[in-house]
Amino acid sequence: MSFSRGDYGYNEKTASAGARYPHAVFHIEEVLQRVAYEPSSSTRYITEDMNTSIASVWRVLHEQQLYPYHFQKVQGLSAADYHRRVQFCLWLLHQIAAQPNFLRYVLWTDEASFTRDGIFNSRNGHVWDKENPCAIFPRKHQQPSSVNVWAGIVDDYLIWPYLLPERLTGPIYRRFLGEVLPELLENVPLNVRQQMWFQHDGAPAHFAVQVRAYLAQRFGHRWIARGGAVSWPPRSPDLSSLDFFLWGHVKSLVYETPVETEQDLIGRITAAFEITQNEYQMFSQVRRNHVRRLNRCIHVGGRHFEQLL
Repeated sequence: MSFSRGDYGYNEKTASAGARYPHAVFHIEEVLQRVAYEPSSSTRYITEDMNTSIASVWRVLHEQQLYPYHFQKVQGLSAADYHRRVQFCLWLLHQIAAQPNFLRYVLWTDEASFTRDGIFNSRNGHVWDKENPCAIFPRKHQQPSSVNVWAGIVDDYLIWPYLLPERLTGPIYRRFLGEVLPELLENVPLNVRQQMWFQHDGAPAHFAVQVRAYLAQRFGHRWIARGGAVSWPPRSPDLSSLDFFLWGHVKSLVYETPVETEQDLIGRITAAFEITQNEYQMFSQVRRNHVRRLNRCIHVGGRHFEQLL
């Protein structure tokens, strides 16, 4: 007895055209049940567990318009944070409505730690050869080193990076604000500096009594911080252009290839800032992104929103 291919089996060409045989339907349902039960399952795991081909699993997922999406790291929030975040966003949008260029006059500041190990992207690291040379990338140095970098953005100006001690204290930070920051701002036009607001987050050194006293004396009501004239909402890096834009952009440039020494690291940071400063159009895009974030944060009631942008 003979039969033609596809009479009783699962013919992929026929199936893709719309026909479904009993065991093919069962195969599809089983794949869909697995991803519904455990959305983070990998296609390789499903393939091995079902003893099927990875191509057939991908085919089912694509036909059902299911696609893999990566998790996004976000800052942990508590229920008490939501209202403060919404209130801050409403306040900032109100300022923008009254003065459309308001965001240009806010000096957004932050510190970030850079290490020699960094975030080297192995997808960018490969070796062309006729045979596998077994190239390796050492992930950790026996003598780890890191630098604590301060930076700021105001108007279309990237305020140059400044190295602060890894363990930043209130007195050291107060001295930086009074003695170093004015020099870093010299290239910012006078009319911008005269209207400038200052912003930083709620880090312990930022909250020191002498720091708050200085900011109140220097900026009057024009400072945004924990305990500031305008309260900065805690755990809100997604509302600061340094966090949602600058640090990620700079680190992607710094860690394109492995860093060898601390001096190499510092040189790369400086070079990355030079590249970023020359990308003038980027700062207006960052401000537009900032407004979108404010609106989105309000829309979700102060909860996480970056996955919705």
